[in-house]
Amino acid sequence: MSTPYGAPGDKGLAAVPGREADFRTILLTTLDWALALKCPRIHIMAGAFDREVQQTDPLWQRAHATYISNLQFAADECSKKNVTVLIEAISVIPHYFLQHQKQGIDIIKKVARDNVKLEFDFYHAQMLDGNLCDFLTRNIDHVGHIQIAQVPYRHEPDDRGGDQLPLCVSDPAISGI
Repeated sequence: MSTPYGAPGDKGLAAVPGREADFRTILLTTLDWALALKCPRIHIMAGAFDREVQQTDPLWQRAHATYISNLQFAADECSKKNVTVLIEAISVIPHYFLQHQKQGIDIIKKVARDNVKLEFDFYHAQMLDGNLCDFLTRNIDHVGHIQIAQVPYRHEPDDRGGDQLPLCVSDPAISGI
């Protein structure tokens, strides 16, 4: 289950400076829904900029600090109910804050909560970063959910696409999850 995007035009609120109260309200409502539906994971939508923003830009730095703080809040609230917090790099939302798998791992380490994990979507991961099997093997301890979709068309897996799914699932480090 994902947190709602927010108001029309929003793509999530977790990394949006000045919208912390809105994020907390949405998170607590989503947590109530997750508990009612017995859903053990919540995907936190980070949000997107209205333009390309570099990491050296003060806006990006404020968004990063906001994201860390909001994820810590979410993790603390969710841990009380034994719910895992998921973050995901998304390739189809322009200027989405979380743009790469490695960035997600770095954020998870900075949040420093055991119940914050990466939602690893084969489609988004391949479109953004490539080299799926190596990344997944090295970071499997930080992965809390795996989504499978064919690259490059985002369909069910088959033998016509160029994705690495068969190689990855045959890897002993990954096949047991």
